Amino acid sequence: MIKTEEEVKQLLNDVFESIDLSDANLVIVGRRWPKVDKTAEFMATYGLKHADVAGEIKKLSIKNYSYTDTDRNGKFPGELWFFGCIPDCIPHFNSEVYVKIKLRNKVICLSFHEAEYPLSYPYR
Repeated sequence: MIKTEEEVKQLLNDVFESIDLSDANLVIVGRRWPKVDKTAEFMATYGLKHADVAGEIKKLSIKNYSYTDTDRNGKFPGELWFFGCIPDCIPHFNSEVYVKIKLRNKVICLSFHEAEYPLSYPYR
């Protein structure tokens, strides 16, 4: 589903406020074996730290928004928000990065890695 511009802006404001209070308010989720953790691999490949991902998330704008979906994990109900960006923290990197976040009592980053398929952006 596509959220309104106002809803996306409110989500981003809430995310920024949470991360600005403390980088500890950003949790980067890693998958456990046997699944490949694309975010961890991407971060390791490019030497990204927690602060790098936090910085890139804080740069997101309405133009980076792609869509919203319902989290199908019954243990963690809520909405998943999907964005795309070209991160400034990786020199000479021109590929799109897929960012999936969720806002609970903290900002949960479920994905931060190279996009595997093109994203559409309704507010560009």
